Amino acid sequence: MSRAVFLIERAGPMTTIQDRGRFGAQRYGINEAGPMDRAAYRAALAALGEAPGPALIETSIGGMALRCIQGDITVALAGGGFRLTIDGETK
Repeated sequence: MSRAVFLIERAGPMTTIQDRGRFGAQRYGINEAGPMDRAAYRAALAALGEAPGPALIETSIGGMALRCIQGDITVALAGGGFRLTIDGETK
């Protein structure tokens, strides 16, 4: 497994880390949680070749700014309208 370190420079108020959620414990008062947009969650993981389960960053209002400070990362974007800028270039 490779290792990368990234710095969150800015994150809007609706930016969270989400995994697929927890199921089967609602009777104990534990809600499922997980991503707001489950289809986008699955699409991003599929683009990365991953099965559902790993945590992803989910953002909405205000977006976010990340900087990779060590190693390499692969990014998959899925969901509603967004704009991606890498090294000052909008994609």
